[in-house]
Amino acid sequence: TVKNGGAYDGAVGIIIGIIALSEAIKLYGKPKVPVEIAALIEEEGSRYNMGYVGSRSIVKGLTEKELSAKDEKGILLKEAMLSCGFDPKKVKDSKRDDIKAYLEVHIEQGPVLNSEKKKIGIVEKITGLNVIEVSIEGREDHAGTTPMDLRKDALVESSRIIYNIPKIASNISKTGRATVGMVKVLPGSSNVVPKEVKFTVDIRDIDPVHINRITDEIKKEITKAEEKGFKVYISTEAEENPVILDEDIIRISEKSAKNLNIPYLKMNSGAGHDAQIFAENFPAGLIFIPCKEGRSHTPDEFASIEDISIGVDLMTDIIKNTAY
Repeated sequence: TVKNGGAYDGAVGIIIGIIALSEAIKLYGKPKVPVEIAALIEEEGSRYNMGYVGSRSIVKGLTEKELSAKDEKGILLKEAMLSCGFDPKKVKDSKRDDIKAYLEVHIEQGPVLNSEKKKIGIVEKITGLNVIEVSIEGREDHAGTTPMDLRKDALVESSRIIYNIPKIASNISKTGRATVGMVKVLPGSSNVVPKEVKFTVDIRDIDPVHINRITDEIKKEITKAEEKGFKVYISTEAEENPVILDEDIIRISEKSAKNLNIPYLKMNSGAGHDAQIFAENFPAGLIFIPCKEGRSHTPDEFASIEDISIGVDLMTDIIKNTAY
């Protein structure tokens, strides 16, 4: 999960998988095809500035450049692997071509299932995203001696831009999202007019056309600062296309939910998941269970035993119908 996150993001899906497979073996014996439970690291990119490290190592493999990525303390990924007893030279052996299907269970991380009074979400699409990093550069001056009308305050100008970003996304698409989640003000002193502000914009939608439109309009809004004498720098940090998940896995999941009389909803995911990486090479699916008030990426994150148990029941039935 993320820094300062909760106990259920990611972990609950692994637990559901372990219990469901155990239950299936108790009830039906040894599966006819191999079933593996995978605990995948760094989906969020919380320690290293790259996401889906575990799933990408299986689907694509990791490059030497990726293995040399540094965390905030300067520790290389391959050094961290060695400290945990793993040999970075064997990463190439983790790449697989023998996977028949991948199915992930996860808390929803949103309020839709609760609001619709459903116990299971069967995901049809995973949103795509663009992440851009922006720098607005003005001029640092003394906070006490520089008149307001003679300032080139990078924070004031950045605030104008940030205020308008949500409206841009909402005007273009009902399913669009635009979030400024990181802001850095320089030099960062209470008595200095800010010279530079750096911030990120996370842009998401199910439709790639909408993603590009929202991104373009936000960039137009940002570059208006140049007309006022500010220097503007924009770089693209991430680009991910929306992913359509496997129709057969959706059908099988839906059949199991109906067989067990579980109230379910076919829906889209606004968050990225390892399933989208597996979907590049293999049939992939994604199942959601509700979380309290739809909250995630917070210590307050919570999923009830009842909802976790329903997830176990569904996965056990899916395993029965696909591995026996």
